[in-house]
Amino acid sequence: MKKNMCEKALRASLLSAVAAAALLSGCGVPEQPFIGMVEADETVVSSMVPGRIQRITVHQGQAVKRGDLLVSLDPKFMDAKIGQAEGMVGAAESRYELAKNGARAEDVKAAKSQRDAAKHQLDLAEKSWARVEALWKDSVISRQQRDETEFKLLAAREQLAMAESRYELAQNGARAEDLQAARGQRDAAQAALREAKAYGDETALRASFDGEVSKLYMRSGEVVGSGTPVLSMYVPTEAWVALAVREDRLPLFEIGTTVEGVVPALGGEKIAFRVASKSALADFATWRASGAKGEFDLRSFELRLEPVAPEARLRPGMSVRFERPGR
Repeated sequence: MKKNMCEKALRASLLSAVAAAALLSGCGVPEQPFIGMVEADETVVSSMVPGRIQRITVHQGQAVKRGDLLVSLDPKFMDAKIGQAEGMVGAAESRYELAKNGARAEDVKAAKSQRDAAKHQLDLAEKSWARVEALWKDSVISRQQRDETEFKLLAAREQLAMAESRYELAQNGARAEDLQAARGQRDAAQAALREAKAYGDETALRASFDGEVSKLYMRSGEVVGSGTPVLSMYVPTEAWVALAVREDRLPLFEIGTTVEGVVPALGGEKIAFRVASKSALADFATWRASGAKGEFDLRSFELRLEPVAPEARLRPGMSVRFERPGR
């Protein structure tokens, strides 16, 4: 009950205020001016790599040029990553060159020697087998001795087959598939090195445009994660004015209309602005009014007013006063 009474009282007071404003307006009492505030589209500067801030070279409000160093991170972490990637590239290139060029002359000669030794070993094993087989048939030796000699013969044949394969591989080099795989590994390692160097460049944060530092979010010695905001910048000549206007007064500010605003921070100087856009504010930013058939809510809209000529003296937070256009 008490809550409903308070709401009714507040509602009545708002209606009375609106009615009084309408009455005063009709009696020739001048309306209040429109008050806007200077805003700026800020760009947040952050690092793509984690690390500890080594040094911040700028301060809030400082003007910077494109390419100026803003923040430097400790490079030890990324230097280690780059070194690791360089080692991978070296190993991959060596494997690729080995697959492309084949074995060295010394390797081919060694493989040939191993093949020849395996041939001699097989010749000896075959002769031993022939003698043992004859003795076994005459029942001079046991079956176990025969089986052992046969095993040595089979092993010598396998050794010769492996030695001939190694010799052919040393002569002919790697297959086309092996060469392609080695080339792919080399290219992947080189790409990883380029990526590591690109991330290494992120340890030095530089200005991407001419502007002014608006805020510092971190300090030297603090650890930042990937994507953590470090500071923000804006372009002073691209500052604009945000102006809240009740929807029944929007016809005074059509898109493209030029209006003059007084900037107290600049000694009351008048600056021409152009209405660039309109957008509705949140639901709570409404005006209560009454009509002939009841009550209704009037929405508020935010207007974006941009200087007609570039103005580098405007700063976010400055107020701008606009008299009623057309008066």
